Amino acid sequence: MTDALFVPLLIGAVYQWDRFPTTKGFWAWRGPVLLGLAMAVKQTPWLVLPFLVAGVALEARRHDTFRASMQTAGRYLAIALGAFLVPNLVFIVLSPRAWFDGVLTPILSHTVPAGQGWSASASTSA
Repeated sequence: MTDALFVPLLIGAVYQWDRFPTTKGFWAWRGPVLLGLAMAVKQTPWLVLPFLVAGVALEARRHDTFRASMQTAGRYLAIALGAFLVPNLVFIVLSPRAWFDGVLTPILSHTVPAGQGWSASASTSA
């Protein structure tokens, strides 16, 4: 059910992502802020982050030096991570360990696979 929350944010984040290096002001922040908020909803958008940062760096490299393109990619990453942290700050302050464990539970725990195909037959036969 949480996919309905992060997918519109993710679509907004990737819309015109390649213009980040040349866009200024509010519109430059739109993409990374929406990506950060999508990452705050669910872990699935985390997988998009490295590809978007790499893409922004490559796009910036078309117009700038290598060093400047890395700075642009770093700025994108910093804005996205900042937007991810803003809705999480209260939870981090209240209990950093519980927040960290909760955020990484889907990745680190041995959850039961659910779905179609091999995962469905494996979970029903156990």
